[in-house]
Amino acid sequence: MKAIELLQTGEPLPERYREHSLTGQYIGYLECHGAPDILLIYQRTRTELKLYRVGSHSDLF
Repeated sequence: MKAIELLQTGEPLPERYREHSLTGQYIGYLECHGAPDILLIYQRTRTELKLYRVGSHSDLF
């Protein structure tokens, strides 16, 4: 998935990935859109990328 490759570089994602912070049970996590209905939930620090969940919107929420 191209989004994961970009996240590994530590650079901000292009707008088309619609990266945003989550709330509720996923507070402290970020989400981006790797494809039209494929979401990636993750945490990112300056030195680490933790992938948490991948799936469709209905699978994850």
